[in-house]
Amino acid sequence: MGEEFTLFLPMSKQSRLCDYLDEAGEPIYEFSCFVESNVAYSIDNPKLVSVTERDKALLTYKEEMQNYLNGLSETEITDGDVKTMLIDKSAELANSLSTENMKLSPCEIYMLDINDAGTEIPAFQAIF
Repeated sequence: MGEEFTLFLPMSKQSRLCDYLDEAGEPIYEFSCFVESNVAYSIDNPKLVSVTERDKALLTYKEEMQNYLNGLSETEITDGDVKTMLIDKSAELANSLSTENMKLSPCEIYMLDINDAGTEIPAFQAIF
């Protein structure tokens, strides 16, 4: 195995914009889901993986994960096992985007924060 690296992968979904702002003047949403995760990847032979190739794979991974979260309904997020759904999607993407010289791993979610109409929904919180 080659050099190992980690990509910080934050994701969020917000909906139901309120008609007021917070103290800092930022919009408030009735529903929000914030995810923080890391994606490990390794490059076996750096001479055979261009920066463009690496960045394209990582950007595609990031965009597809965000698109997946955006495509989930509020009910799927609050009532389903969103952590498992995100990890499963990331494993699928890792398999499809990995090459002979660059291997991506499924994401490791270490923070998941879900709020619905001011109520925090119990979600996964990693203990370090």
